[in-house]
Amino acid sequence: MGLEEHIQEEMYVDAESLLEDEFDRAKGLFDIYDDNTVAIADEFADADAKTEILVRLTAQQYVAEANEDIDPAMGYDSFYDRFEKDESTIRSYFGDLVDDGLVEKAEGKGRHRLVVERLGDVLDRVESTTDDE
Repeated sequence: MGLEEHIQEEMYVDAESLLEDEFDRAKGLFDIYDDNTVAIADEFADADAKTEILVRLTAQQYVAEANEDIDPAMGYDSFYDRFEKDESTIRSYFGDLVDDGLVEKAEGKGRHRLVVERLGDVLDRVESTTDDE
């Protein structure tokens, strides 16, 4: 085996393997129904808006992995009605999560997706919100 093949086989990590590695942690955050809708676990029902955004983007990533017809990105409009905040505040939350390197802008205006390579950090952050209680 040449160096290139060795690197590709041993060092490259794809999104599917990252999602698989964190599956047990992620499955406690939400339920996915047959119609691809998501219900957040009760312990996160009163979480702050940024935490809910992270949970929903994580769920969306798993839904997209299971169904190639589903886009892993979500738009601001998916969150406007969920929170009692004005639209600029919601956009600001996304900006903060982008700055933190946990979320990235996706194709399409106001669309974002999870940075899968940071899934472990996302889950740490989400789980830390319940540790405080």
